[in-house]
Amino acid sequence: MSTPSKAALPLLLIALYALSILLANLTLNTFIPLPVYGLLSVGTIFFAAVFTLRDRIHRAGGLNAVYIAIAAALIVNTVVALLTGTPWRFVGASFLAILAGELADTAVYQRLMGRSWWTRVLASNAAVNVFHCGFVACDRYAQGEEAMAALTCPVLMVLGDEDQMTQPKAAQTLIAQARASGKTLQVMRLPVGHHQMSEAPEATLQALRAFLQP
Repeated sequence: MSTPSKAALPLLLIALYALSILLANLTLNTFIPLPVYGLLSVGTIFFAAVFTLRDRIHRAGGLNAVYIAIAAALIVNTVVALLTGTPWRFVGASFLAILAGELADTAVYQRLMGRSWWTRVLASNAAVNVFHCGFVACDRYAQGEEAMAALTCPVLMVLGDEDQMTQPKAAQTLIAQARASGKTLQVMRLPVGHHQMSEAPEATLQALRAFLQP
């Protein structure tokens, strides 16, 4: 009776894994305001589930199960991206990011199979450290006004009206500094969130082209 349960467990985990990656991508630009901490991306919550589920799949079904899970996630995310009209270049970038990241983490986990579970998880889930470093860098960013004053080139600011992570009002200090120091400044507002290049790639490209044209 143990064989059917072992076979069913990876299949359920594989389905949850593919769904978690999809939800992580869809909610990456949705934020929850938290006291003291600030804004928490909903997508990071699902990414935490992704890492946990992948490692559980590895333990339950081995490498083959993990490869099937990654393939399922790639198919699901690619299909949804195409159905929602995502440009091919972004579909390709997402495909390669998932493939490379998950295969790399899986290879590390496999090499550490003889170590403790905590060692395998912490060493293999390198993406967690990347997210952490990214959020810490954003949180500790300083001396922006000094950097703006030191610039010797024209400045373009493309702000997202719906950006909850870097709200347009947060740029007002830099805008004021640019004007005070005599910079050639152009400010554009787009009806998008934090990920401008994925949410409005053509509008972002047009803004850059217009700024760079003599």
